[in-house]
Amino acid sequence: MKLNKFEFEEVITETSVNTVCALISRADVYELFKKHNATPKNEAMEPDNNYTEGEIQFNYDKEDGSLFEILVFPIYENDDGDIMNGDFLNITDTNDLDEDYIKQADEELKKTLEREQELDI
Repeated sequence: MKLNKFEFEEVITETSVNTVCALISRADVYELFKKHNATPKNEAMEPDNNYTEGEIQFNYDKEDGSLFEILVFPIYENDDGDIMNGDFLNITDTNDLDEDYIKQADEELKKTLEREQELDI
């Protein structure tokens, strides 16, 4: 599936897994959830179509560097203006994304890990 929007947001390496996060459009979230007959849910796990955009998280094993999980989250803004991820949709084994997005995430992680190694983080 080609996405309308795919912008890298951050790479998280301080947890038990390495995670590459990319923002996607509201329409992309809608299409992915629709394809799986799933309903986007807010942080309270209630069905909620008031999300503003979405996030894809590519999760990599710290030991062998393999991609083991791809999750899609709707993103909501609460009454205080805080940004919250809703309940995720696991698209790991679905081939929903064009391979190019996965390659881009792999490259983004590789660049981040190289930068961190140079900085000795």
